[in-house]
Amino acid sequence: MDAIRAVLFAYQQGGFSRVVVESDSQVTIKMVKRERVVAVEVDIILFNIQTAIREFQEVIFIFAPRSFNKTTHEVATFACKVGGSYYWDFVHPYWLFKP
Repeated sequence: MDAIRAVLFAYQQGGFSRVVVESDSQVTIKMVKRERVVAVEVDIILFNIQTAIREFQEVIFIFAPRSFNKTTHEVATFACKVGGSYYWDFVHPYWLFKP
């Protein structure tokens, strides 16, 4: 959930108005979509996410099992190792699809 909050803040700063957020945590996606009771431990993070959502024209949250989306897993692994925030438009990062 902390990663979702960080992504939304990064996209706000990047000037994006429409965002699709994928996560392999079905529980997190359900909490963000208000389909599940919020755990007390993440209540403040969820509040930050709900506040950030209001700044966009559209935000879509999608559950994507890790086994179905190898690319998402690879990007998350890379970002955790290297640090920082990453996004791309149209041209994918070379390291992700190199032979």
